[in-house]
Amino acid sequence: MDAPHPSSSIPPAHESNNAYTILVRGEQFQLSRNQIDFDSPNFFSTCFSSGFTESAKRTVTLDRNPALFALIVEYLSGYPILPLSAQAAPPLMSLAMARRCLLADAQFYGLQKLAALLATSTLNLDTRWMGYDTQAVDVRDLVKHTLPPGIIQQPDGSVVKPGSLWWPLLTTSLLRSYALV
Repeated sequence: MDAPHPSSSIPPAHESNNAYTILVRGEQFQLSRNQIDFDSPNFFSTCFSSGFTESAKRTVTLDRNPALFALIVEYLSGYPILPLSAQAAPPLMSLAMARRCLLADAQFYGLQKLAALLATSTLNLDTRWMGYDTQAVDVRDLVKHTLPPGIIQQPDGSVVKPGSLWWPLLTTSLLRSYALV
């Protein structure tokens, strides 16, 4: 009798001890331990590392939008999912609504890095033809003094990009009045 091929002893991914099943409104998704730990701690890392029934069964059932969860699976796989394309939005959902719902799901699942990415303002209007820049500065970066390359803070506390027509919306004095600096 021939010896079995080495790969025949390796179980399929869905049978592996490293696979977790997520049922989202009846649609089945498989996550690996690496995906679960990608933006942890989160709902999945807590659920599957605890003494809950889901941990022993390696299965959890959720009543969330499966089309949005498919985007979250891509994110947990390390792929960039932003900016969202119109094709990524669930049927009958506008792109803006899909982004808001994806943010709600990121918060629900405790995916803090994804939630921060989704909460950051982006300008979708190309105003470069008027001399304005499309780059936005996150207030957290201003507070931490970690501005993006090419952005400087003026003596009055406003932030500008030399050569661009930025209208300073926040100044250090305004932030101090709210005890943010």
